[in-house]
Amino acid sequence: MNTKHVRLCAATLAIAAPLHSHAEPLDIKPGAWEMTMTTSTEVKSLPAETLDKLSDAQRARIESARQARAQATTVVSKDCITQADLDQDSVIKAAADAKCRRTIISKSSSTIEIEQTCTAPQASSSNIVIKAETPETILASMSTIKAGSRGEIRVDIKGRWIDASCAGITADG
Repeated sequence: MNTKHVRLCAATLAIAAPLHSHAEPLDIKPGAWEMTMTTSTEVKSLPAETLDKLSDAQRARIESARQARAQATTVVSKDCITQADLDQDSVIKAAADAKCRRTIISKSSSTIEIEQTCTAPQASSSNIVIKAETPETILASMSTIKAGSRGEIRVDIKGRWIDASCAGITADG
């Protein structure tokens, strides 16, 4: 085998290997999953020059509202993840939206990283990372910045497989 042929084979493998890895679905079981989602909001303070123009009472109300929005909330739901969902990288249903463009940044059988950009009226930019800890547990995080906002919304998800059957699980969890 000549050197030119070896280089051509190496180049073909270098191109084909990443394409093959993009074809693998996340290595988790399809079926019923319990998802625990914790949402928190980080709101940045107003600029100092703006705060300087406010009375003490106005500053106190703004700070109180900022702290109230920063409180984390947790919701537990049951979701059905089908093989089609796995094949289409739609494990986290809340992240999918018709007005959003999703780009796979990286993908393996254990981790998917997605960048999502949504248009108006809810324009935003998100980074989503989903990790298969085991075939029966996932961890995911989603960081979103909405257009015109001064903060970030973060959603942390812990999922655990419950059963192979999705019987009794409705679309709203």
